[in-house]
Amino acid sequence: MNPHKVISLLIYSQNYIGTAYVDFRMKNHIINQKNSLNNKINLFTTYKNLLCLPSLLFSISSMRKLAIIDTKCISRKAIKKICIALNCRGIFKNYIPGNFSNRQIKSFILPEAAIVAEPKNDPRIIKELSNINIPIIGICNTDTNISFIDWVLPSNTNSKFSNAMIFYLIGRLLKRYYILKRSNMKGLFFTCLIDKESKKDIKKIIKNFSN
Repeated sequence: MNPHKVISLLIYSQNYIGTAYVDFRMKNHIINQKNSLNNKINLFTTYKNLLCLPSLLFSISSMRKLAIIDTKCISRKAIKKICIALNCRGIFKNYIPGNFSNRQIKSFILPEAAIVAEPKNDPRIIKELSNINIPIIGICNTDTNISFIDWVLPSNTNSKFSNAMIFYLIGRLLKRYYILKRSNMKGLFFTCLIDKESKKDIKKIIKNFSN
């Protein structure tokens, strides 16, 4: 994955547009601009966090134990396509309180990891997942509270197009990773992501992050 191509896709899908309010925990993920009404998200942090996603999901035994949650149903079509491609579990408006903790409910699910689209829509899900010690990956805007979220993907969650682009990149990364995991070639994951032309660009980006 060429970093310039990924960042250009994120710019085209308007993932850099944030809200007027900024939570103090999300200040590291934005570019400070005083004149503009909407705060702008730093897309280099989203790219870096996207590349680290498969290493976080390394402990999952199978993709069936990964839950993708979206109660607002903004990116429902994109999540359904990922669930078909990767055999994941999608949870939409059918969430019931105690779905992850109460074993007596018929719709009981115990995932090993969860990707939540906009955690501020339903904070009950995050509290329930954090009580069971399940790792939470949150696709968050600038005004979300990320105190119970383990890994943050900062992006614009108010539009369907930007959400669909983020889920497309997540699905593409995870599909490549688990093909290599089945063939016992996990070490070649990051070399498969990087094209020959973009190795120098990634070295420059890593140096900028380390400084």
